[in-house]
Amino acid sequence: PNPCSKRLRLVHVAPGATTPPHSHHGREITLVLAGNYADHTGTYNAGDIIIADDDFAHAPSAGPEGCLCLMLTDAPVRFEHPVQRILNAFFRF
Repeated sequence: PNPCSKRLRLVHVAPGATTPPHSHHGREITLVLAGNYADHTGTYNAGDIIIADDDFAHAPSAGPEGCLCLMLTDAPVRFEHPVQRILNAFFRF
């Protein structure tokens, strides 16, 4: 991946909310700062680091207190739901 494609984001997921199902064109490194979230691989709490590569697809759900994460990606997110896939052509998340 090109160095200009790296993005660092501070992401808040509301209590009980679920992100859209997505995978990654590259790597996503997530540090849980507060709260927690769960996906099919387990539950991640404050201080946990999760590294996802381009073979990883998930739809994380925040716990009852929500989740605050710092995320570093080196390529755009790829939405999995057929309707949301349209966003892949127009937006780089």
